Amino acid sequence: MYEFQWTPDWISWMYNGQEVRKEWRSEDPSIEFLQQREQHLMMNFWVPGFEKWNRGFDPVDMPWYARYDYVEYWEYVPQSEWDSTNGENQWHPFRFGWRDEFNFLDESRWYLSENWTFGGNNVTFWRDQVYTENGELVLKLEPRDGYVPSPQPDTPTDQPSNGDNVNDTVPTVPS
Repeated sequence: MYEFQWTPDWISWMYNGQEVRKEWRSEDPSIEFLQQREQHLMMNFWVPGFEKWNRGFDPVDMPWYARYDYVEYWEYVPQSEWDSTNGENQWHPFRFGWRDEFNFLDESRWYLSENWTFGGNNVTFWRDQVYTENGELVLKLEPRDGYVPSPQPDTPTDQPSNGDNVNDTVPTVPS
């Protein structure tokens, strides 16, 4: 299980209940920058366009799938409100917001990208490659129109994908 916790003072990343990274605003100015930006929850499945990260990807094994059992959102509760809420405290300053069990694809909650990509990526996201099945969100990755991805050399100026290589879709929570 993956989890991240976001507060005004720190951001932490967790895997199976264990913290694997924590960044404090007082020690890392980028934390304050991130906290001032509009946020959204995003899930995706992609192949990097730079060789150090995409070694071992063999498209002959496609299609590939990423499956999500559920997603929960917990809202940060400021310390001034801990006494007037149910259970929030210094060890867990969060209040349950919602949970999506993916019994169906709720397009009022999730935005599905269509023909979208980002720099350093060998994937184009397509809405027809995301669906729910057996209570899971499924992201499918497969070659499109016969394209076979190939490693690109690592350079400081890695170029973004041209948008016609492989399939995937990103659901995001509207802000």
